[in-house]
Amino acid sequence: MQKQRINTNYSGEYNYYVRDKSDKFTITEDKLRLKLINLKKSLENKNSVFCYLSMIVTISIALISSNFKNFIFSKDIWQALFIIGLFFMVGFFIKDLILYIKNKKDIGDVIKDIKEEQK
Repeated sequence: MQKQRINTNYSGEYNYYVRDKSDKFTITEDKLRLKLINLKKSLENKNSVFCYLSMIVTISIALISSNFKNFIFSKDIWQALFIIGLFFMVGFFIKDLILYIKNKKDIGDVIKDIKEEQK
């Protein structure tokens, strides 16, 4: 139980109240570590989904708006490299999107899982 002191009047008197509506639970360190690692992976998948999406948009804009020049390679090879890169980014985007949808978790989900294990 946590007692907190609140000054409710200006005479110097303090009132105390007890806040005990918090849910308490116990968990072993290794279980908590595993749950936090899974949460971290879920958050990383979310970030990588947006990263690959931004790369797809960037490469698509470059393909649409660029006139490729003959520099080191011919312009056809440059265009083919951009198209191949676009296909790779789409593939990685789909893979990470599927992983994110399967493992979509946030802090509330982790707390809920811990509480369900206590029952």
